[in-house]
Amino acid sequence: MRSCQIPFRGTKSLPANLHEPTTPPRALLVLAHGAANTGKETALIVDLARELVSINLAVLRFDFPFVADGKKPPNSEPVLVEACLAALDEGRRILPGIPVLVGGKSLGAKIALLSARNNPAGAILLGFPLHAPGHTGTEAATYLQVFQRPVLIIQGTRDAFANPALLKSVTDPLKHVTLLPIEGGDHSLRAAGGHQSAIEQAVRATDLWLRKKLSL
Repeated sequence: MRSCQIPFRGTKSLPANLHEPTTPPRALLVLAHGAANTGKETALIVDLARELVSINLAVLRFDFPFVADGKKPPNSEPVLVEACLAALDEGRRILPGIPVLVGGKSLGAKIALLSARNNPAGAILLGFPLHAPGHTGTEAATYLQVFQRPVLIIQGTRDAFANPALLKSVTDPLKHVTLLPIEGGDHSLRAAGGHQSAIEQAVRATDLWLRKKLSL
């Protein structure tokens, strides 16, 4: 792993970490965090990035501006999208000539889908927030519908942000979307024994998805 800085708005930069396999990577995943001020150091983000190198995937995890600035409320959606686009650009500069994927956890999953104009090859989403806890809406399905490249969603079956039946009803008609349910997992994919089992399932599913959907 190596530290790097993502140029942002000329005079600023966003802290980032790049995880690289020992052999040339099949693709690069630019991975956005959620609304927590732990940012790129969120346990699920760190652990998944470390494990994905085992399937020859490079991962660039980065902080959104609100975390880089030491603030708690997330930035506005346009600012978050701008930051994600900057991270995608920097990822392509650091590792040129390979496919680039975009991904994210929770809020970062939505922002990843809004970064389609940077032409990522696909998206990997962790804990997609279909609705607020205690509600049962599906308005957020629009984010999935407008992103027409292959999408892998990794979702806990106890996630308060996505009723499993509702999420399945949304994703089933979308042929570009693959859903991996993590049995017993919460919004951070933690089940009774932690999230290591979920990480292992996610890595296997990502490997299969890359080969089947993206021919990588």
